[in-house]
Amino acid sequence: FGSSLITCNDTGIKVERKWYNTTTCDGDFDKEEYYSNGDSVECTGIDCSYAIIRQYDALLCPHSVYEDFDESTIITGQCAQNGNNSWVQAECIDDNIETMVYSDASCTPGTGQSVSTIIDKGCGISKYTYEEI
Repeated sequence: FGSSLITCNDTGIKVERKWYNTTTCDGDFDKEEYYSNGDSVECTGIDCSYAIIRQYDALLCPHSVYEDFDESTIITGQCAQNGNNSWVQAECIDDNIETMVYSDASCTPGTGQSVSTIIDKGCGISKYTYEEI
């Protein structure tokens, strides 16, 4: 077996797509079947921008010699009030994904202040490597 992805197909049905003999979910999938397990998948939600982050299970850099990784998703560009008369959103800036704080709900790009870096591309201090997809 290779890789699999739980997603929604074009008709809004929860499915598992499988790619055989590969470590990524790129290109045409080999098999798609209805996914009935308990994992929650919302197929009628709003469309939004996001970044897929790969965390390679490598204690040494570079990651190119390693094939094992975990993927996670971070929603970007969605402005949300944080309860302190300020608004926050994750943004892709250069090779990083940063938490930006804004003074109003418009979250106009270029007007916020970076308060933390969520993902720093390359070899992080945790000795894991990250790659923004």
